[in-house]
Amino acid sequence: MSSDGGREAVLERVKKAAEEGAESTRQMEARKGRASYMLSKGAGHLDPGAVTMSLQIGCLCDYLIEKGG
Repeated sequence: MSSDGGREAVLERVKKAAEEGAESTRQMEARKGRASYMLSKGAGHLDPGAVTMSLQIGCLCDYLIEKGG
């Protein structure tokens, strides 16, 4: 990546992939943890760990974009 525009585009794609990854957990059924004891197995809810990581990755990407270096 020779230009900042290319770098920014990559960081935006990383951020989007993290968000999509977290969203993809919505229909997964829990096999471990508290949700595994529920009848619904947590289906229909986002995985809290995936959401947390998505937010952290998004914040890091935003920081790197803003910093520009």
